[in-house]
Amino acid sequence: MIHDRGHWSFDDDYTPDYTKSYPAIRKSLGIVLETLISTKILRPKRIGSIPLVYTTVDELMEQIEATGYFEDASEFDINGDTVIHTSNGEEIFNNIISIDSFRTSEPYFVFVAGTDHWLPMMMDSKTLNFSWNVELYQLNYHRIPAVLKKLKEKLEWKNEDFFYQDDWFISSRAGFDFFLREYIITREYNDNPNPAFDLEAYLAVIAKAKELYPL
Repeated sequence: MIHDRGHWSFDDDYTPDYTKSYPAIRKSLGIVLETLISTKILRPKRIGSIPLVYTTVDELMEQIEATGYFEDASEFDINGDTVIHTSNGEEIFNNIISIDSFRTSEPYFVFVAGTDHWLPMMMDSKTLNFSWNVELYQLNYHRIPAVLKKLKEKLEWKNEDFFYQDDWFISSRAGFDFFLREYIITREYNDNPNPAFDLEAYLAVIAKAKELYPL
């Protein structure tokens, strides 16, 4: 599985004091968790190595507060389950979405997405071979940009950076949208055409997105 990482600083006017927590950290984390849980993008199961058991977001927040992370002016990771839509209904996958480096001293966290379930092709990280993933892509891709846009509005993000643009990533981004890189999807389609996938339309969407959000 290839993981792409996006990061935001959603209060550019705040100067961090690394000895104490950001004043609105509890409110911000509550917004993040409620949004991720309600959209089934991430249901937290662990904070660091600590298991989480809860039925409401309020109970989840109480458990996180009990860890002492807020008082320590530290950072933590949140992992758990994601619901993926399939032709047979909903299936639960573990560790394909996570929140990394949620900092309590400043408004910053990293959103990590395993791209396999969100792009039209999947890459085997061991063999570097690609296979088609059109059905899962069509059923699920839109959910990531949608949830990120919700978080932007609720947290009043000042920017729309998504992926670190490392050269080896198989995806590229434009705003909150992300795509399989053009040269990869074109090469793979030419080698192994898929009648269920419209390559020209996909490339046109990428071009339009990059006009709106040039890198």
